[in-house]
Amino acid sequence: MLKQSVTLGGSKSEAGVLSAYYQTLNCLYGKGVATKDQMLQEYVVVMGHIDTRLSNPSAKEDERERFTKARDLVNSLFFKVAECADIGRIVGEMVTAKPDDIAMKERLLKVLNGKDCTDEKVYRGLAEDVHKANPSSESAYSLGLYLAKQNAMGDALRYMKEAVDLCEGCSDKVKYLLKAGQVASATGNHGQARSFANQILQVESKNGEAFILIGNAIAAQGSACEAPDSWGAYWLAYDYYQRAKSLDPSVADKAGDRMGSMAARFPTQQDAFFYQLTDGKSITVACGGLGETTTVRTRK
Repeated sequence: MLKQSVTLGGSKSEAGVLSAYYQTLNCLYGKGVATKDQMLQEYVVVMGHIDTRLSNPSAKEDERERFTKARDLVNSLFFKVAECADIGRIVGEMVTAKPDDIAMKERLLKVLNGKDCTDEKVYRGLAEDVHKANPSSESAYSLGLYLAKQNAMGDALRYMKEAVDLCEGCSDKVKYLLKAGQVASATGNHGQARSFANQILQVESKNGEAFILIGNAIAAQGSACEAPDSWGAYWLAYDYYQRAKSLDPSVADKAGDRMGSMAARFPTQQDAFFYQLTDGKSITVACGGLGETTTVRTRK
């Protein structure tokens, strides 16, 4: 009855109906009645309807909240069942059966991205088809992600920039900016990496990953400078890692490790004294034209 309701209602189905349908299918899967193939095929259908409602700019706040909860529930059930090998196989079969169905391909691409199944054989062709037919932030990000994993960082950065540019007001802006910054950093474009990170902080002022990205860029610039200028970069990078740790508990361990790495590069008290630098002194960092103020610290 729920399946019939979803089939007849389509994207007009209520959030409770869509989530109840997928929950029921999951129960049947647990009893060995439904198959993993059905779980994926119906996931694509259900999520297509949910995404349609969430992308509606005129949706009211309570409606958006209901469909967001339905999306999270359906995702949690699907991701417990799905494995990349199964998803790749089933996606391949669905694309072969309907090679011209771009709307379906867009939904399948979201599935592969959501489960991080970007290494599957079907992935690149699917992403290219979707991007060629209807360039979007999602398709550009998908290609950028794939190329980054293939270590083609220059091409990956081009697509990541496109993903950011195409994502005007979309919900994944921070995700795209972060990955673009990480890829820019991998190509040695540290100024651009910082630019992407600062754009993240305009949206989420306590995003620890953004502070870490800035710290990484500054530390990399420091490695190209001679002492004592390089020390300034390490002190400044330490500051950004410290802010990440204090503002965002989700990155506390990572930030702590980076702080330790920077502290190991601090000068000894004797070396710092040779340049008239003492602990606690305020200093403007000259390395790489950074121009920010930090505090002198020596290795203990």
